Amino acid sequence: MERDYLEPFERLIPVKILGRAFEVPANNTILRVLQYLELERKVLTMDYRDLCWNQECDKCRIRYRKPGETEDKEGYGCTIKAFPGMEIQRLPPSVRIVTNQTGQSATEYALVTALTMTIVLGLAKLAQLGALAVYLWSAAHLLPPYP
Repeated sequence: MERDYLEPFERLIPVKILGRAFEVPANNTILRVLQYLELERKVLTMDYRDLCWNQECDKCRIRYRKPGETEDKEGYGCTIKAFPGMEIQRLPPSVRIVTNQTGQSATEYALVTALTMTIVLGLAKLAQLGALAVYLWSAAHLLPPYP
């Protein structure tokens, strides 16, 4: 895959994004690193329409922490370069981490799972009611009439 969107780099460096460990290209801004993770690793999605890439829109703000420090810092993902051990605590709203093969976020996955379980349980309940109806109908037709 062509990597024209990345600055030249010699190695991948370890970073944590929302608690998950990733290896990303050194010498690149956070937005480029996120783009790499989207295009080549398929672990997140980005809505490019919201990003200006040159510190004008204020929509690429991130919160991060340096190794060994306890205080978070904030900055623009289009200007801050990734560094080894960086921990990103907050991503821009236009970026979401993918948690499964379908490309759904954790929230979407939980909602779809809950909805699916509700439907399955509802169908099971309908099946039970259907079986009860068949039983009652059979019993009503097999029993002698009530005097």
